[in-house]
Amino acid sequence: MQTKRIALAAVAVLGIASPVFAQASDQPAPAVDEPKAPPAEMAPPAQAPPSEPAPSAQADYVVLEGDTLARIAEKLTGDESNWQAIAQENGIDDPTRLQVGMRLRIPASLRST
Repeated sequence: MQTKRIALAAVAVLGIASPVFAQASDQPAPAVDEPKAPPAEMAPPAQAPPSEPAPSAQADYVVLEGDTLARIAEKLTGDESNWQAIAQENGIDDPTRLQVGMRLRIPASLRST
């Protein structure tokens, strides 16, 4: 009943004849959307793994038909003069005796990026 008096007083004082005021005391107030809390901050995206694994201490190379230590050194290190270090790493005394299928160790310190 108190609500009806206030609504009527508002109509009398303000001179407002609105159906909203007339219905205010007869019906429950319309539901009002509560303000929504801002969304929680999104977690930063997970970092993608590196595209290339970190170089290990050495890499292996399998000798192909026609390979020479100088060509292998040029191909893998960018400098054909590294053939001597590759030969030493692999215990090769005679670089002309490479065999197809032979597995050579290429030190990481020599590899080009």
